[in-house]
Amino acid sequence: MFDIYPFPQLPEADPVEYLANKYFLAMSAVRKAALKAGLPYWVFIQAYEKEGGGGRRFPSESDLRMQVFCSLAYGFTGLAYFTYDAAFMRGLLEEDFSPSRLYQTVTDVNAEVLRLGVALRFLRSTDVRYVAGHHDEAGRLVSNAVPLGLGVYHPRSRVANLVTDITINDKGIGKDALVGFFCDDNGASYFMIVNLWHDKGACAEDRRLSMTLNFASSVTEVTRLSRETGESEALPLQNSSLTVNLPGGTGDLFEVGDSRFPGLEER
Repeated sequence: MFDIYPFPQLPEADPVEYLANKYFLAMSAVRKAALKAGLPYWVFIQAYEKEGGGGRRFPSESDLRMQVFCSLAYGFTGLAYFTYDAAFMRGLLEEDFSPSRLYQTVTDVNAEVLRLGVALRFLRSTDVRYVAGHHDEAGRLVSNAVPLGLGVYHPRSRVANLVTDITINDKGIGKDALVGFFCDDNGASYFMIVNLWHDKGACAEDRRLSMTLNFASSVTEVTRLSRETGESEALPLQNSSLTVNLPGGTGDLFEVGDSRFPGLEER
């Protein structure tokens, strides 16, 4: 289990640079080492505020969801929040022990994670890729920067045999996605895609993002494990493509083919 808190207070460090050069690099390194050792890997989620040296700003709803769902896409199977009480300025509780604004956010997110975790605990992470969006720069459409530690998702990558392309439909810096790939003991394929768009003070709904997923012609069925209900939902494909709209920092888990999500029959 390790900790990394990606939202420093300014002017100590630039949060965009921190995410690009430290956060994903550390997440990737831990995942690689744990998989090589055959160990489960867990992570602490930043849920506190601290001033002064090593200061951290209080995460927004979209910030917190981004940390949680990125961790799931990387294959982390244990999540904890630093901190519950006000060890510094505030955590999930204020200094007077009343719930902070993150308390309800974490309550809601944990319920979603539990529903997805029914299946995720039986899946093994096989790859993680970055889906870079685009932005206008001097009249040209250019790709967004890719953080250290991540490979870019593209149709020629070895994981793209079923999901042949992923396109971010909205343009702008920060409008990117993360996609994690999984398999079960029978070799069935799964993936989680996460909307990485988040910001200081931004709620999840304000950072909603549209993405189009294209599938190989052999794919006739795609199933989503609902974060809201815990039930599997068959999704219709239009010309082998599917449009996904996700709140800021949030991810959805999909299965490609006609297999059932593991674990659902045990509920």
